[in-house]
Amino acid sequence: MAFYKAKIFIISIDYPDPIIVTGRTTTSVTFTWDSVQYASSYQYTTDGGLTKATAQSGIAITNQSNGQALVAENTYYFQFRSYDNWSDMYSEWSPEIKVKMSPDAMPTVLTLQPMPRDRGFILRGFVSDDGESVSGCTGWFILDGSETAHITGLHTNNYFLIFAFIDNMTDHTGKAVLQNLAGTSYGSLLHFRKEEKILYKFGEVV
Repeated sequence: MAFYKAKIFIISIDYPDPIIVTGRTTTSVTFTWDSVQYASSYQYTTDGGLTKATAQSGIAITNQSNGQALVAENTYYFQFRSYDNWSDMYSEWSPEIKVKMSPDAMPTVLTLQPMPRDRGFILRGFVSDDGESVSGCTGWFILDGSETAHITGLHTNNYFLIFAFIDNMTDHTGKAVLQNLAGTSYGSLLHFRKEEKILYKFGEVV
């Protein structure tokens, strides 16, 4: 019986993706991402890679990568990369994430007229203002007292649509909901139903 010794080489490592802004004030910003395979640590840069600093998911960043403090109302472009200590390998830098150092404002959402379909309704909401959210807002509907699925990454002038399998012949209530880091806004409450038009009656066209 023969035994062989093998050494495994890591030929590439990914940067964090997706990277979500989960907190923002005038002097700090928090990013969150899932762990990257083989990564032992992470770095960020705000100057295209000229300088680097250590980053941790869920931990607020208060400085630029050159060590200077983040300044209120200034705009910065963050990039992140992964590092594998065992192979001494870095990933490429992630795409830039543009962040203005100001907290989110409250978003504004409009609930538009439901669109009837054969087996239910298409519910439609409109983001009239995302509150300058970096990662975008999350939108959903409250339909007959229950929440629908959530749609993320919504920005100003985005529509969001959800199909609801509900009875066309009964009364329903619904409103759109939009949420960012500043809070949650609600559209107007609608009362609606679909009245079926009778096309045939006793074999005759009505």
